[in-house]
Amino acid sequence: LVPLSELVKVVPATASKSIFHENLQRVIYVVGDVAGRNASPVYALINTWGPISEIATPSGKKVQQHLFLQPKSEKDPVVKWDGEWHITVETFRDLGGAFGIALLVLWMLLVAWFRSFSLPGILMSPIAFTLVGIMPGHWLTGTWFTATSMMGMIALGGIIVRNSILVVEFALNRIEEGMSIRDACIVGGAVRARPILLTAGTTAMGGMTILYDPIFNGLATSLIWGIAASSLMSTVMVPVYLYNHLRYQKRRDERRALKQAKREARMRREQAAEAGA
Repeated sequence: LVPLSELVKVVPATASKSIFHENLQRVIYVVGDVAGRNASPVYALINTWGPISEIATPSGKKVQQHLFLQPKSEKDPVVKWDGEWHITVETFRDLGGAFGIALLVLWMLLVAWFRSFSLPGILMSPIAFTLVGIMPGHWLTGTWFTATSMMGMIALGGIIVRNSILVVEFALNRIEEGMSIRDACIVGGAVRARPILLTAGTTAMGGMTILYDPIFNGLATSLIWGIAASSLMSTVMVPVYLYNHLRYQKRRDERRALKQAKREARMRREQAAEAGA
């Protein structure tokens, strides 16, 4: 064996260090990766926020932490969260905007098809019921709400509205045939329950194929629990909403017809009085 001292010569020297700047301010990058069960950067940020806020600066102040704003001064250390956190915020922002646009386009299509501004609200109301299943579903299964979970919510929108259309169109057709509003809504919810539940079952079975995928498990959880809750509630609540809506419309039309009849009767009396005079 050859000693290392015979191969190299050690010379003490001062190495230059890089000074990083961002937005004309000096920065020190602290980089870390998250792994394991809490692999999402959002939850890592939540878990470390408290301990970092307890650290005191040399001047005795607490360390400030910023999520969106840039530090204004270099006098005291400031933690600016960036990286995956920033990407996560942008992802949820874009998905939220896409979800809003999808709901608007869907509402416009329903308005054009049914020629009503209020009926599409009834058809789209079960979309809110998906949250009743999605949020508890993530909590019960221990699944974190990620961007793929948001994608599942968006995908459920079209499926749920289709189920509502099945109930509403069936009830409206029965009303045109002479059935009462109450009976038509009850029959619509009962008859269309089977195809709605079959659709929910096939969607849930398809979601189970990716339920244990590390990336798309949030998507599967949203699909399975969201379609289950919304399908069960839409078969009950949509007929109730439709019944109240149609009954209100009927009473409104009756009041308008009564006012119109009174107005015409008054005009005829006035005309008769003028003719007699």
